[in-house]
Parts: sequence; structure tokens; C-alpha cells
Amino acid sequence: MLNVAPEAGADGTRTADAFKFLPATSATAFTADELLTMVYDLRARYRNNGRWLMNSATAGMLRKLKTGDGAYLWQESVVAGQPSTFSGYPVTIVEAMPDVAANEHPVAFGDFEAGYILAQIQGMTVTAQDMSITEPGFNKLYVRQRIGGCVYDENAVRFLKMAAS
Repeated sequence: MLNVAPEAGADGTRTADAFKFLPATSATAFTADELLTMVYDLRARYRNNGRWLMNSATAGMLRKLKTGDGAYLWQESVVAGQPSTFSGYPVTIVEAMPDVAANEHPVAFGDFEAGYILAQIQGMTVTAQDMSITEPGFNKLYVRQRIGGCVYDENAVRFLKMAAS
């Protein structure tokens, strides 16, 4: 998703396929206000299907954020198979997202179904191997499929950019 670096410009003014970033005031931490600004910087149609994207280390920092009266903004899911939420939106953990560090984009929020498309590059291939070391008489099947992805709507996702150190 970050093949084209996110830019700070308004919707319609950025380089093609460049998502928008919102700046954080620190290189090592973010505030609840900065994250909530990401939500309301999106148009309402993208917020309706919005979700957070970050790695586990960043989620650990996010879980500690509280409201002014001491309530946590992170709500752990009580239903099996349902994601935890932050400020009412689901959180998806993707370990490929960068850690919180200067000039990085560790948190994304938006409608990823509208903003990014995965496409099948070629058909699925199946290779059979009739030699099985563990159980004679059985076949091993190797199934392969190549996929690619591209930005579809750069207005559907926002990234948080940590400040320079």
C-alpha cells in the first residue's frame, strides 16, 4: 500500500495513488486526538466501513490511551472471532506495518475495501508429487497462486506520519 509515499495534500491534489497522511507531533508517540483526527478527516462514506491497521507493537501503545475520565478507548472483543475496537472501529493487526519511529507511517485508518484492490495475476496452478516420504501411496499437492495489489481510491485511507526526530 505504500509503494507511493503518502502525501499531506487535500483530496484531489495529491500524486496519483498517494494516500493522505496526517502528521503526529512526536516521533515516538501519538495522542488519542491525533488518531481521532484521522477518522474525521475521511468522508462519511469511508468512515462507515472504516477500520484501523497497525502492527502488534503499535497496538500495545494504542491500548493504553484513555479518555479524560480514565476510560480506555480500546475495547477488547467479548465475542469469539470479532475484532477488538478502538473508538468504535475494528482493529486489524498486520505485522508488516512499520513500528512507531521518526518519519514512519505506523497507523492507517479507512475503508480498505474501497481504497486498495487485490487482484489475481494468473490462474491457480496445482503440481502433484507422487513420491511421499512419510506415507507411501499418497500424493502431495502444491497449490500456487500469484496475486498483486494496487491503490483504487486514494481518498479512502489515512495514515499517521510520525514527526522527524
